[in-house]
Amino acid sequence: MKTKKLRVLSFVLVVFCFLAQSAHAQDNSGASDSARYQIENGWIVGHNLPRYNNRPLYLRESRAFILTGDRPIARMAKDSRLYGTVYFTFERQGKRLPFDKFSEIKSSFRTDEARWEMEDSSFPGTRVFLSLLPLGSDGFVASLNVEGMEQGDSVEWFYGGPEDLTQSSDWAYDALGRPELLTWDVGDRNKDAAGIPCAEFF
Repeated sequence: MKTKKLRVLSFVLVVFCFLAQSAHAQDNSGASDSARYQIENGWIVGHNLPRYNNRPLYLRESRAFILTGDRPIARMAKDSRLYGTVYFTFERQGKRLPFDKFSEIKSSFRTDEARWEMEDSSFPGTRVFLSLLPLGSDGFVASLNVEGMEQGDSVEWFYGGPEDLTQSSDWAYDALGRPELLTWDVGDRNKDAAGIPCAEFF
């Protein structure tokens, strides 16, 4: 009988980009939706909420920001210019799942940090922890920890998809005026994206 050993993956990704603060992106939810958030030890916490791009992290002394949300992807932007999107995937035995598609996602936010804790029934016994912190005026740091890695498991991160929106101001990324941003995920995950496997157990 083969015995599976639990392993822990820890990974820190430092992302630099040509960025520089932006306008305020807000959540366009109603009272019933906002009631789903709770305050826990100074963090705004939500469970299995569907929104993207509703929790920006601002880079100090710059005009850049990291657009994050209830779902764990990160967009690096300045004004109406998107410099790229970063997202992660987890793979086990040929089953690959982006982090933002996990069935159980706890999101936590405060002024200068975003965190997610994720689980999915496809990967029993595995928990994924991701946090993002702005890095001065240059980019951000992503810290990744995975509990319950099995033989052959892998995690990849992807970066790509720069895009200019038609508007000329940072309001182009304000979800209050553009509620469609709340459902703007990665879309075609193979388009304009470069993937790097950051860990694999054999």
